[in-house]
Amino acid sequence: QVTVTGTLFHDSNDLTCRFSWAGTTRARRNTEQEIVCVSPLATRSGLAFVGISNNGQDYSETEVPFYFFDETVSYVVQPSFGAVSGGTPVTISGNAEFVPSQESRCIFESTTVKGTVVGQTVVCVTPGRETTGSVSLTVALDGQKFYCPPTDPQTSTAPC
Repeated sequence: QVTVTGTLFHDSNDLTCRFSWAGTTRARRNTEQEIVCVSPLATRSGLAFVGISNNGQDYSETEVPFYFFDETVSYVVQPSFGAVSGGTPVTISGNAEFVPSQESRCIFESTTVKGTVVGQTVVCVTPGRETTGSVSLTVALDGQKFYCPPTDPQTSTAPC
């Protein structure tokens, strides 16, 4: 699901989200300022731009980026552990093509840290914690959740 915030969304059967080359889907209005739509099934990975229409024909002049990732891509997270005090660089690598100019971030449990994207690698530095134990890791690019790496250092093919 994709949540879009803006203004003047109508409660209409023609409320739609257009994902440029990937297709169009119906949207559901939550409030006048928020709608939810499901991204269409994309035939390839790549950057698309999302536009909104209240009538299914006339789309917003402002479009926002949305990145489709191949669900069969393999990823590796290294290392799989770090110091409680934080400061451990964690590298997420795989064969997905990341766009270096885009923002990336890592979310360790509920703490978000800025990531650095270099080619096919994202590097995030772990935050400190009060206790030892496993934490969930979510990696986001352009604010779009795209991958939840495994808690062990093995390769995984499961996106979020």
